Amino acid sequence: MDLALGEFGSRAVYDSGRSLKGRTVRLTGFVTRDTWVTVTGTWHPEGEPGSTEAWPPVVDATSLRRVRQPDNPHEKR
Repeated sequence: MDLALGEFGSRAVYDSGRSLKGRTVRLTGFVTRDTWVTVTGTWHPEGEPGSTEAWPPVVDATSLRRVRQPDNPHEKR
């Protein structure tokens, strides 16, 4: 499932139903000033939902590839 980084973060940290558990996610973002990547992997739950241990959310990556900057690199709010 493709997710915006903000949606992934909210669901990974605050969703008490653990809706991401066991699902493969694909996230695109930048890791340095000009390098964009897409990471595919599974969410690695840590701590209780909403706790400080749940932040930052962790993905166990199964693949990483460099990509071009998206046409609209800013998430819609």
